[in-house]
Amino acid sequence: MCLSEGQKYGGITNAMLRVGQDLGIFGLLSKIEAPMSVVQVAKKTSATPELLERVLRHLAATNIIKETGPNEYTASEVTKMLGVLPVKLASTRRTEWTEGFTLLNSEAQKIPSTPPTPEEKPFLVDVGGSHGHQCIELARKYPNLLGRLIMQDLPMTVDKLPPIEGVKVEAYDFFQKQPIEGAKFYYLRRIILDWPDDKAAQILRNTAAAMGADSRILIDDVVMPETGANWQATMADLSMMILAGRERTQRQYEKSAKCAGLRVEGVHSYAASTYTAIVVLVRE
Repeated sequence: MCLSEGQKYGGITNAMLRVGQDLGIFGLLSKIEAPMSVVQVAKKTSATPELLERVLRHLAATNIIKETGPNEYTASEVTKMLGVLPVKLASTRRTEWTEGFTLLNSEAQKIPSTPPTPEEKPFLVDVGGSHGHQCIELARKYPNLLGRLIMQDLPMTVDKLPPIEGVKVEAYDFFQKQPIEGAKFYYLRRIILDWPDDKAAQILRNTAAAMGADSRILIDDVVMPETGANWQATMADLSMMILAGRERTQRQYEKSAKCAGLRVEGVHSYAASTYTAIVVLVRE
C-alpha cells in the first residue's frame, strides 16, 4: 500500500480526513462494494454535492479512496481501515460531551438570554468545526448562546456552507494566529489526534496566544488509558499513525500542553467504552 507525501503530511488532507469521518464517508464506501457517485454519497450524508465533489476528488488524489470514473468512487484499503473510526467515534450523540460537564454547564447558565453586547467576548469558538454541527446543537441546548458562538474551518469547507442561525462562520487555518481573542472556550473536536506532537503543540500555542485570563481550551478526543486499552482503541490509534497522527494518554496530553505554555486542569470522560473525553487546558 503506497501512501503519498500529501497523505502523510498535508494539512489539507488531514482536514479532509476529518470531514470524511464526520460525514461517515469511509464507513459508507467500505460497506458498499459497488462504486458510488457524488450524488449518491450526498444523499447518504448531510453534505452538498458541490462540497463532496471537491472533498472526494482530493481524497482520491491522496489514495485514501479510489476514483472509478467521473465523480464516482469506491473504497481503497486505506478507506477500509479508516472505516472503523466513524462507527466508533460517531456512536455518541453530538452533545453528549456536555452532559455532566459541570464547568461548561455552569458557565452557560451565567449567560443572559438577551442579545450579546458589542464588546462582549464569544462564549465558544469551535476550531476546525467542519459543518458547524457542534455549534448548532449547543445553541439548541442553550438558546442563550445564540450570537455568542463562532465556527471556524478552512475556506474550502466553510465557503459554501449555508448561514447558521446565531453562529458566526469564518475561514481559519489553525496553524495561523487565532484571530478571536478572549473567548470563554476554544473547542477542538478530533483535531489534535490528527497531528504529531510538534504540530499539535503548534496548534495549541496559536490558540493559547489568544486566550484571556479565564479562557479554556477544550480538547474533545480519545484519552487512551495508560494500561489495558481495548483492541478497538489500539487499532484506531494505529490507523492514525499511518496518517502521522496519534491518540494520546492523559500524560501525553500534559506533555503537549506544557510545550504550549498550558496545563491540564481536568478531564471530563463522557464515553467510557471509547475512552472519549474532554481535556480542559488552562494557561500555566
